Amino acid sequence: MKLKFNFYAQSVINYLLKNGIGKSKVYKLINIKNGIVDPMEHELTIEHIHNLTMYLKEKFDVEHCGLELVNFLNFQNTGFFGSYALSCSTLFNALTRIYAVHKEVNTVMTYEMIPAEKPYIFKYNLERFWEAKYPESAKDIVEFAMANGLNFSRRLTKQNIVPRQVRFKYKKPADVFLYKEIFQCDLDFEQDENEIVYQMDVMDIKIPTFNPGLLEILDDFAKKTIREQTNDKSFVTVVRTLIIKSSHTKIPLESEIAFQLNMSKRTLQKKLYEKGTTFKKILEQVLKELAISYIKSDKSSNKEIAWLLGYNDISNFHRAFKRWTGSTPNEFRNVSN
Repeated sequence: MKLKFNFYAQSVINYLLKNGIGKSKVYKLINIKNGIVDPMEHELTIEHIHNLTMYLKEKFDVEHCGLELVNFLNFQNTGFFGSYALSCSTLFNALTRIYAVHKEVNTVMTYEMIPAEKPYIFKYNLERFWEAKYPESAKDIVEFAMANGLNFSRRLTKQNIVPRQVRFKYKKPADVFLYKEIFQCDLDFEQDENEIVYQMDVMDIKIPTFNPGLLEILDDFAKKTIREQTNDKSFVTVVRTLIIKSSHTKIPLESEIAFQLNMSKRTLQKKLYEKGTTFKKILEQVLKELAISYIKSDKSSNKEIAWLLGYNDISNFHRAFKRWTGSTPNEFRNVSN
Protein backbone atom coordinates (compact mmCIF):
# COMPACT_ATOMS: atom_id res chain seq x y z
CA MET A 1 0.00 0.00 0.00
CA LYS A 2 1.54 3.28 -1.12
CA LEU A 3 1.21 6.56 0.70
CA LYS A 4 -0.57 8.21 -2.24
CA PHE A 5 -3.40 5.68 -1.85
CA ASN A 6 -3.88 6.25 1.87
CA PHE A 7 -5.74 9.50 2.42
CA TYR A 8 -5.68 9.05 6.19
CA ALA A 9 -1.88 8.75 6.32
CA GLN A 10 -1.52 11.73 3.99
CA SER A 11 -3.76 13.75 6.29
CA VAL A 12 -1.76 12.84 9.39
CA ILE A 13 1.52 13.77 7.69
CA ASN A 14 0.15 17.06 6.38
CA TYR A 15 -1.16 17.92 9.85
CA LEU A 16 2.23 17.24 11.43
CA LEU A 17 4.15 19.25 8.83
CA LYS A 18 1.76 22.21 9.03
CA ASN A 19 2.06 22.25 12.80
CA GLY A 20 5.82 22.58 12.99
CA ILE A 21 7.03 18.97 12.97
CA GLY A 22 10.13 18.71 10.77
CA LYS A 23 10.29 16.47 7.73
CA SER A 24 13.13 14.43 9.19
CA LYS A 25 10.96 13.41 12.16
CA VAL A 26 7.93 12.63 10.00
CA TYR A 27 9.98 10.63 7.52
CA LYS A 28 11.59 8.70 10.34
CA LEU A 29 8.15 7.61 11.55
CA ILE A 30 7.50 5.98 8.17
CA ASN A 31 11.07 4.77 7.73
CA ILE A 32 12.18 6.82 4.71
CA LYS A 33 15.15 9.10 4.11
CA ASN A 34 14.81 12.85 3.64
CA GLY A 35 16.32 12.74 0.17
CA ILE A 36 13.80 10.33 -1.31
CA VAL A 37 12.51 11.61 -4.67
CA ASP A 38 8.79 11.05 -4.04
CA PRO A 39 7.72 10.19 -0.48
CA MET A 40 4.15 9.61 -1.69
CA GLU A 41 5.37 6.48 -3.49
CA HIS A 42 6.65 5.00 -0.23
CA GLU A 43 5.21 1.66 0.82
CA LEU A 44 3.36 1.95 4.12
CA THR A 45 2.85 -0.72 6.73
CA ILE A 46 0.20 -0.85 9.45
CA GLU A 47 2.98 -0.08 11.94
CA HIS A 48 3.88 3.11 10.04
CA ILE A 49 0.31 4.42 10.18
CA HIS A 50 -0.05 3.45 13.82
CA ASN A 51 3.20 5.27 14.70
CA LEU A 52 2.07 8.40 12.87
CA THR A 53 -1.28 8.37 14.65
CA MET A 54 0.10 7.86 18.14
CA TYR A 55 2.77 10.52 17.64
CA LEU A 56 0.14 13.08 16.58
CA LYS A 57 -2.16 12.22 19.50
CA GLU A 58 0.62 12.42 22.09
CA LYS A 59 2.41 15.46 20.64
CA PHE A 60 -0.71 17.61 20.28
CA ASP A 61 -2.87 16.03 23.00
CA VAL A 62 -5.56 15.09 20.48
CA GLU A 63 -8.08 12.54 21.75
CA HIS A 64 -10.13 11.94 18.58
CA CYS A 65 -7.43 12.06 15.94
CA GLY A 66 -9.56 10.77 13.05
CA LEU A 67 -12.40 13.23 13.64
CA GLU A 68 -10.02 16.16 14.21
CA LEU A 69 -8.27 15.48 10.91
CA VAL A 70 -11.54 15.60 8.97
CA ASN A 71 -12.02 19.20 10.09
CA PHE A 72 -8.71 20.13 8.43
CA LEU A 73 -9.35 18.45 5.07
CA ASN A 74 -9.43 20.46 1.88
CA PHE A 75 -11.91 18.98 -0.61
CA GLN A 76 -9.92 20.47 -3.49
CA ASN A 77 -6.91 18.33 -2.56
CA THR A 78 -8.56 14.95 -3.02
CA GLY A 79 -6.83 14.50 -6.38
CA PHE A 80 -8.15 11.88 -8.76
CA PHE A 81 -10.85 10.66 -6.36
CA GLY A 82 -12.35 14.13 -6.06
CA SER A 83 -12.40 14.79 -9.81
CA TYR A 84 -13.80 11.33 -10.49
CA ALA A 85 -16.66 11.76 -8.02
CA LEU A 86 -17.47 15.31 -9.15
CA SER A 87 -17.93 14.04 -12.72
CA CYS A 88 -20.61 11.52 -11.75
CA SER A 89 -24.36 12.01 -12.07
CA THR A 90 -25.64 10.88 -8.65
CA LEU A 91 -24.22 10.13 -5.22
CA PHE A 92 -24.77 6.41 -5.83
CA ASN A 93 -22.90 6.63 -9.12
CA ALA A 94 -19.99 8.43 -7.47
CA LEU A 95 -19.61 6.26 -4.38
CA THR A 96 -19.79 2.94 -6.23
CA ARG A 97 -17.05 4.10 -8.61
CA ILE A 98 -14.82 5.48 -5.85
CA TYR A 99 -15.13 2.36 -3.69
CA ALA A 100 -14.37 0.10 -6.67
CA VAL A 101 -10.96 1.77 -7.00
CA HIS A 102 -10.44 2.13 -3.26
CA LYS A 103 -10.82 -1.58 -2.50
CA GLU A 104 -7.95 -2.33 -4.89
CA VAL A 105 -5.51 0.33 -3.75
CA ASN A 106 -6.19 0.30 0.01
CA THR A 107 -6.87 -3.21 1.26
CA VAL A 108 -6.72 -2.48 5.01
CA MET A 109 -10.10 -0.72 4.96
CA THR A 110 -13.06 -2.27 3.19
CA TYR A 111 -16.55 -0.91 2.65
CA GLU A 112 -19.80 -2.79 2.36
CA MET A 113 -22.84 -1.12 0.82
CA ILE A 114 -26.24 -2.58 1.72
CA PRO A 115 -28.21 -3.25 -0.37
CA ALA A 116 -25.67 -3.24 -3.21
CA GLU A 117 -28.06 -1.95 -5.89
CA LYS A 118 -29.29 1.04 -3.90
CA PRO A 119 -27.40 1.24 -0.61
CA TYR A 120 -28.46 3.22 2.40
CA ILE A 121 -26.25 1.43 4.95
CA PHE A 122 -22.47 1.74 4.70
CA LYS A 123 -20.31 -0.59 6.78
CA TYR A 124 -16.67 0.26 7.48
CA ASN A 125 -14.39 -2.68 8.20
CA LEU A 126 -10.74 -2.40 9.14
CA GLU A 127 -8.42 -5.38 8.75
CA ARG A 128 -8.88 -7.55 11.87
CA PHE A 129 -5.14 -7.89 12.39
CA TRP A 130 -4.94 -4.10 12.79
CA GLU A 131 -7.88 -3.98 15.19
CA ALA A 132 -6.31 -6.69 17.34
CA LYS A 133 -2.75 -5.37 17.37
CA TYR A 134 -3.30 -1.59 17.38
CA PRO A 135 -6.80 -0.85 18.76
CA GLU A 136 -5.85 2.78 19.58
CA SER A 137 -5.12 3.76 15.98
CA ALA A 138 -7.76 1.38 14.57
CA LYS A 139 -10.50 3.45 16.20
CA ASP A 140 -9.11 6.68 14.72
CA ILE A 141 -8.78 5.47 11.15
CA VAL A 142 -12.29 3.99 11.16
CA GLU A 143 -13.81 7.21 12.50
CA PHE A 144 -11.81 9.20 9.96
CA ALA A 145 -13.16 7.04 7.13
CA MET A 146 -16.75 7.37 8.34
CA ALA A 147 -16.61 11.14 8.89
CA ASN A 148 -14.69 11.71 5.66
CA GLY A 149 -17.22 9.65 3.69
CA LEU A 150 -20.08 11.76 5.03
CA ASN A 151 -18.30 15.09 4.46
CA PHE A 152 -17.25 13.97 0.97
CA SER A 153 -20.90 13.23 0.14
CA ARG A 154 -21.96 16.65 1.45
CA ARG A 155 -19.35 18.43 -0.66
CA LEU A 156 -20.23 16.45 -3.78
CA THR A 157 -23.97 17.14 -3.59
CA LYS A 158 -23.71 20.59 -1.99
CA GLN A 159 -26.32 19.42 0.51
CA ASN A 160 -26.07 18.97 4.26
CA ILE A 161 -26.77 15.25 4.25
CA VAL A 162 -27.66 14.06 7.76
CA PRO A 163 -27.63 10.31 8.49
CA ARG A 164 -30.46 8.60 10.34
CA GLN A 165 -28.03 6.87 12.65
CA VAL A 166 -24.31 6.21 13.14
CA ARG A 167 -23.04 3.09 14.95
CA PHE A 168 -19.57 2.42 16.34
CA LYS A 169 -18.02 -0.80 17.64
CA TYR A 170 -16.08 1.11 20.27
CA LYS A 171 -16.98 2.26 23.75
CA LYS A 172 -18.66 5.63 24.13
CA PRO A 173 -16.05 8.32 24.90
CA ALA A 174 -16.49 10.75 27.76
CA ASP A 175 -16.87 13.67 25.34
CA VAL A 176 -19.00 13.17 22.22
CA PHE A 177 -19.24 16.84 21.19
CA LEU A 178 -17.09 16.38 18.09
CA TYR A 179 -19.08 13.31 17.03
CA LYS A 180 -22.37 15.22 17.27
CA GLU A 181 -20.89 18.23 15.47
CA ILE A 182 -19.83 16.12 12.48
CA PHE A 183 -22.55 13.48 12.19
CA GLN A 184 -25.52 15.56 13.49
CA CYS A 185 -27.62 12.49 14.31
CA ASP A 186 -28.21 9.71 16.85
CA LEU A 187 -25.00 7.91 17.87
CA ASP A 188 -24.77 4.35 19.18
CA PHE A 189 -21.59 2.85 20.63
CA GLU A 190 -20.49 -0.71 21.44
CA GLN A 191 -22.38 -2.03 18.42
CA ASP A 192 -21.58 -5.06 16.24
CA GLU A 193 -20.53 -2.95 13.24
CA ASN A 194 -19.15 0.46 12.31
CA GLU A 195 -21.84 1.80 10.02
CA ILE A 196 -23.75 4.84 8.82
CA VAL A 197 -27.46 4.53 8.09
CA TYR A 198 -28.96 7.04 5.62
CA GLN A 199 -32.44 7.84 4.39
CA MET A 200 -33.62 5.42 1.69
CA ASP A 201 -33.43 7.96 -1.14
CA VAL A 202 -30.08 9.57 -0.29
CA MET A 203 -28.24 7.81 -3.14
CA ASP A 204 -30.55 9.46 -5.70
CA ILE A 205 -29.25 12.96 -4.89
CA LYS A 206 -27.80 14.52 -8.03
CA ILE A 207 -24.27 15.93 -8.28
CA PRO A 208 -24.43 19.43 -9.83
CA THR A 209 -20.99 19.13 -11.48
CA PHE A 210 -21.92 16.04 -13.56
CA ASN A 211 -19.65 15.87 -16.62
CA PRO A 212 -20.16 12.76 -18.81
CA GLY A 213 -17.20 13.57 -21.08
CA LEU A 214 -14.73 13.86 -18.22
CA LEU A 215 -16.30 10.84 -16.51
CA GLU A 216 -15.50 8.66 -19.52
CA ILE A 217 -11.84 9.73 -19.42
CA LEU A 218 -11.58 9.16 -15.67
CA ASP A 219 -13.27 5.76 -15.96
CA ASP A 220 -10.41 4.69 -18.22
CA PHE A 221 -7.87 6.06 -15.74
CA ALA A 222 -9.58 4.21 -12.88
CA LYS A 223 -9.41 0.91 -14.79
CA LYS A 224 -5.73 1.52 -15.51
CA THR A 225 -5.05 2.26 -11.82
CA ILE A 226 -6.79 -0.96 -10.76
CA ARG A 227 -4.81 -3.00 -13.32
CA GLU A 228 -1.51 -1.51 -12.22
CA GLN A 229 -2.26 -2.05 -8.53
CA THR A 230 -3.32 -5.64 -9.13
CA ASN A 231 -0.18 -6.39 -11.13
CA ASP A 232 1.95 -4.76 -8.43
CA LYS A 233 0.72 -7.08 -5.69
CA SER A 234 2.71 -10.24 -5.07
CA PHE A 235 0.64 -13.38 -5.42
CA VAL A 236 1.47 -14.47 -1.87
CA THR A 237 0.22 -11.09 -0.55
CA VAL A 238 -3.04 -11.50 -2.48
CA VAL A 239 -3.59 -14.98 -1.02
CA ARG A 240 -2.72 -13.77 2.48
CA THR A 241 -5.19 -10.86 2.16
CA LEU A 242 -7.99 -13.19 1.04
CA ILE A 243 -7.28 -15.54 3.95
CA ILE A 244 -7.47 -12.66 6.44
CA LYS A 245 -10.74 -11.42 4.97
CA SER A 246 -12.24 -14.94 4.94
CA SER A 247 -11.03 -16.12 8.34
CA HIS A 248 -13.53 -14.45 10.67
CA THR A 249 -14.98 -17.32 12.78
CA LYS A 250 -14.15 -19.78 9.98
CA ILE A 251 -10.87 -21.29 8.81
CA PRO A 252 -10.93 -20.83 5.01
CA LEU A 253 -10.32 -23.83 2.77
CA GLU A 254 -7.72 -23.82 0.01
CA SER A 255 -10.46 -24.56 -2.53
CA GLU A 256 -12.45 -21.50 -1.37
CA ILE A 257 -9.47 -19.16 -1.83
CA ALA A 258 -8.76 -20.71 -5.24
CA PHE A 259 -12.39 -20.06 -6.23
CA GLN A 260 -12.09 -16.40 -5.19
CA LEU A 261 -8.99 -16.15 -7.39
CA ASN A 262 -10.90 -17.73 -10.29
CA MET A 263 -8.50 -20.66 -10.56
CA SER A 264 -8.37 -24.34 -9.67
CA LYS A 265 -6.97 -25.59 -6.39
CA ARG A 266 -4.15 -27.26 -8.32
CA THR A 267 -3.22 -24.01 -10.06
CA LEU A 268 -3.16 -22.20 -6.71
CA GLN A 269 -0.86 -24.88 -5.29
CA LYS A 270 1.46 -24.61 -8.29
CA LYS A 271 1.69 -20.81 -8.11
CA LEU A 272 2.47 -20.89 -4.38
CA TYR A 273 5.05 -23.66 -4.91
CA GLU A 274 6.78 -21.40 -7.45
CA LYS A 275 6.92 -18.72 -4.75
CA GLY A 276 8.50 -21.16 -2.30
CA THR A 277 5.52 -21.59 -0.01
CA THR A 278 2.20 -23.40 0.45
CA PHE A 279 -1.35 -22.45 1.33
CA LYS A 280 -1.00 -24.23 4.69
CA LYS A 281 2.11 -22.22 5.61
CA ILE A 282 0.42 -18.90 4.78
CA LEU A 283 -2.76 -19.91 6.64
CA GLU A 284 -0.83 -21.00 9.73
CA GLN A 285 1.16 -17.76 9.76
CA VAL A 286 -2.02 -15.64 9.52
CA LEU A 287 -3.74 -17.60 12.32
CA LYS A 288 -0.62 -17.40 14.48
CA GLU A 289 -0.30 -13.61 14.05
CA LEU A 290 -3.99 -13.07 14.79
CA ALA A 291 -3.92 -15.32 17.85
CA ILE A 292 -0.86 -13.58 19.31
CA SER A 293 -2.38 -10.15 18.65
CA TYR A 294 -5.67 -11.11 20.35
CA ILE A 295 -3.84 -12.46 23.39
CA LYS A 296 -1.57 -9.41 23.68
CA SER A 297 -4.58 -7.09 23.51
CA ASP A 298 -5.88 -8.98 26.59
CA LYS A 299 -9.51 -8.30 25.64
CA SER A 300 -10.60 -11.81 24.66
CA SER A 301 -10.65 -15.13 26.46
CA ASN A 302 -8.97 -18.19 24.95
CA LYS A 303 -12.41 -19.57 24.08
CA GLU A 304 -13.37 -16.34 22.27
CA ILE A 305 -10.06 -16.27 20.37
CA ALA A 306 -10.53 -19.89 19.31
CA TRP A 307 -14.01 -19.00 17.99
CA LEU A 308 -12.75 -15.88 16.20
CA LEU A 309 -10.10 -17.95 14.43
CA GLY A 310 -12.58 -20.62 13.37
CA TYR A 311 -11.74 -23.39 15.85
CA ASN A 312 -14.90 -25.20 16.98
CA ASP A 313 -12.93 -27.18 19.55
CA ILE A 314 -10.80 -25.10 21.94
CA SER A 315 -8.43 -28.04 22.44
CA ASN A 316 -7.55 -27.90 18.73
CA PHE A 317 -6.71 -24.22 19.14
CA HIS A 318 -4.53 -24.98 22.18
CA ARG A 319 -2.61 -27.62 20.23
CA ALA A 320 -2.15 -25.29 17.25
CA PHE A 321 -0.95 -22.44 19.46
CA LYS A 322 1.55 -24.73 21.22
CA ARG A 323 2.86 -25.79 17.80
CA TRP A 324 3.24 -22.16 16.68
CA THR A 325 4.85 -20.70 19.80
CA GLY A 326 6.08 -23.57 21.95
CA SER A 327 3.77 -22.54 24.80
CA THR A 328 0.07 -22.71 25.66
CA PRO A 329 -2.15 -19.63 25.27
CA ASN A 330 -2.19 -19.12 29.06
CA GLU A 331 1.60 -19.45 29.35
CA PHE A 332 2.04 -16.96 26.51
CA ARG A 333 -0.51 -14.61 28.07
CA ASN A 334 1.27 -14.66 31.44
CA VAL A 335 4.63 -13.79 29.87
CA SER A 336 3.23 -11.09 27.56
CA ASN A 337 1.03 -9.22 30.04
